[in-house]
Amino acid sequence: MRNLKRALIFFSVIAIFINMSITNVLAKPNKFLETDINIIIDEEMFKPSIKPIINNGRILVPLRSLFETMDINVEWDNVEKKVCAMRDGNIVQIFINSDIAFINEEEIKLDQPAIIYNDTTYVPLRFIGESFGGNVIWDNATKTAIITTNFVKLPKIREYSNMSIVVNKSKINTYLNPIMNGNTGMVPAEIVLKAMGMKTYIDYTTGELVALKDNEVELRINILDKTVTVNGEYIEPQQEIIDYNETLYVPLKFLEQVFGATVVWDSNAKQVNIYSKESAFLLPFLEKEFIWGGVVPKNVPEPIPEGNTRLMVSDNPEKFNEMTVFQDPAVLWHDIVEEDEEYIRHIVFGYHENKFNEPVTIGITIENLSDTNDIELVDVRGVSRTSNRGWAIYDVGLKVAELSLSGTLPLIPMNTTYIKSGSTQIIDSLHLGSETLIGFQYEFKVKKASGSGKLNYVIRTVVTKGDELSLLYAKGDPLPLDFDNKHPRGTWDFARLTTELPVYEAGDNQVAYSISNKETDNIFSAENSFGKEYGTIGNIGHYGATYKIKIPVVNNTGEEKTIRVRLNPRGGRCAAAVKTEEGYFITPEMSSQEAANIIDYTLEDGEEKVIEFEMMNAGGSSLPIAINIITLD
Repeated sequence: MRNLKRALIFFSVIAIFINMSITNVLAKPNKFLETDINIIIDEEMFKPSIKPIINNGRILVPLRSLFETMDINVEWDNVEKKVCAMRDGNIVQIFINSDIAFINEEEIKLDQPAIIYNDTTYVPLRFIGESFGGNVIWDNATKTAIITTNFVKLPKIREYSNMSIVVNKSKINTYLNPIMNGNTGMVPAEIVLKAMGMKTYIDYTTGELVALKDNEVELRINILDKTVTVNGEYIEPQQEIIDYNETLYVPLKFLEQVFGATVVWDSNAKQVNIYSKESAFLLPFLEKEFIWGGVVPKNVPEPIPEGNTRLMVSDNPEKFNEMTVFQDPAVLWHDIVEEDEEYIRHIVFGYHENKFNEPVTIGITIENLSDTNDIELVDVRGVSRTSNRGWAIYDVGLKVAELSLSGTLPLIPMNTTYIKSGSTQIIDSLHLGSETLIGFQYEFKVKKASGSGKLNYVIRTVVTKGDELSLLYAKGDPLPLDFDNKHPRGTWDFARLTTELPVYEAGDNQVAYSISNKETDNIFSAENSFGKEYGTIGNIGHYGATYKIKIPVVNNTGEEKTIRVRLNPRGGRCAAAVKTEEGYFITPEMSSQEAANIIDYTLEDGEEKVIEFEMMNAGGSSLPIAINIITLD
């Protein structure tokens, strides 16, 4: 037993010495000297995670990290103990512990064999630089190897997950990040264009992303070849449009080029800031004058409702916060229709302000409740305007009213206008940033497309913090009314009203009549609204509606006289869009001390005339509005 133990100890010691000897022969770690040298590849500094080494006075570098930095594909053949490197159809083969390599089957002799040291393949620096047609220069003074290749260098794409995309001071709620393509800042096209207030859709017939900005700009980007047209004319983008992670990205400069936007890549604030250029007004402004408040107005005679267009007003809750919008998604207001008609016309007016600390999406949806027929949307038109600077009248109200009254609402692109029985369709979706208000108006017709029975559907205004698809799941009862801010909400079966004022005789004193006065013309009342059981508040300001004013005038003065008709706010600042015989106009924002001159009409002696104009209220801090009539000297 003692002799057996001695034998085991002896052979164990011998095995240890043999193993140490073999390890020294294979690795020879003390033979190599790690070194810090500089390596520059095509003018960019290369800093390998593993240090180069010096062997027999030659510099050897880690093969894989250097080749992959040069966008060369590297594969390891464990059977033959060789490395294969490939790029642009060229193949380089390097064998471990051999001073022979092959470049496209041509044998090349190395001045040092390739080795494996600390589980990393090392090859001579000069060979690795020259193997794909490059050039290597050694600067002994700075200990720098300068490698220059003839590769076509593709820009490096860097994604900035720590940066936000901000449009008009509102952060976009998206998982898509801005990127740098080389030195070109880029953003995801579709979501940014939407945030800039454009309507976007994919035209599957032409394979294009389409963005519509009011009636001014139609942008089309071909998804495959990236060609661009603006209003039907081809343009050459100043910088390349690319696909990144299956998403179309456009350069920030492209937004400047096409839309005149101001763009800033702010690395310090970690934001990409995009500021849209405000659209000019479509209609000319009427002149205004200082009138010292005019005269105290009388109430207008009770107007007559006209037409059969249903008016849906969604303005309550106006301010979105944790108290007023406490579920997600949520229904703001709805119009439930059950009529034995072939078609019904609709106007949907909305006005809301996002007080959340994050963006939301507002949608207008339609659900077909019928079991017996399919329905179709016809001639869907609409406009939305936003403001995050508090300019409710100029940024929002006037721009909505002018397009609505003048009949120039843009067409809304939709993938399908056909709504089958039991299905729900998004008519449009609207991005709304934090601390931003929005006004919108949509007009369309719903008709029976097939089947029998009554039209039975519901139109909703809805809101979500989620994505656009979440809008489809907003159903059920509308949110409760916000009684602290009593803005209008309801649905009525007419959207036009007409009133005729008493006869005004030329030469008489100045007179005025108050509209939107809560008394004689309060016909969009909460009591007259559909859906009273869900909570309604009257539309005193007649938002979304067209108000026609008739003024009979007569001149019995014995001479020619000019009569002027003016609009004068009686409670605070307001504005409106106006239609007269001379065309369409918008009024400037006015205070109660000012009036906008609508019509100057000259009457011959003995002439009688009914002066008419139509108006659409564009918003204001207080109502009513006076129609002021005066004879000019």
